Amino acid sequence: MLSAAVAGAQDLLTDITQIQRYWGQISPYADNPEDYFGVDYVGLPDGCQIESVQTLQRHAQRFPTGSIDDGENDQRFATKLSNFTSASNSTGSFTGPLGFLNTYQYPIVDTGLLTGVGATTELASGVSFWNRYGRTIYNATIGQIAYNSSFPNGTTRPPVVLRTTSQSRIENSEINWALGFFGSSFSTLT
Repeated sequence: MLSAAVAGAQDLLTDITQIQRYWGQISPYADNPEDYFGVDYVGLPDGCQIESVQTLQRHAQRFPTGSIDDGENDQRFATKLSNFTSASNSTGSFTGPLGFLNTYQYPIVDTGLLTGVGATTELASGVSFWNRYGRTIYNATIGQIAYNSSFPNGTTRPPVVLRTTSQSRIENSEINWALGFFGSSFSTLT
């Protein structure tokens, strides 16, 4: 049924960046276009300044978990696919653009851990946050690429507060975000 429906489709998506937008909660994060809401950024009004910034974000890309709406359903689909393609009848194979499904193996373990791509996403998010807000809030000097824990006069700044849960993917997301924001000055307090 599936192969017949796809064979009759007029436009088959082959661009993975378009396809992955339909993966639900396991889709990679993607920013909306700058003009998505129809409002242009005009900067801060004259005489105004940023005094504090807060961000709330979810962890970045991760491996699936064993929950019903995540890894478990993916594994069930892979099992059904394997059973279908190994059937000893003429309907057990795909052709054309879906031919790869004939030998598909589900390669993911349901750990829920942060992926390497997720760690990179968080690092880039921290760098972006530093460039967008940190430089202004901490009055960074020209050429200063990361947070400095001292004021220009040498006294120590109050610590920046970052909070997270102890869940591995979330904690590692925060660590990678902090590495991007703080740069090489990042250190963990215990």
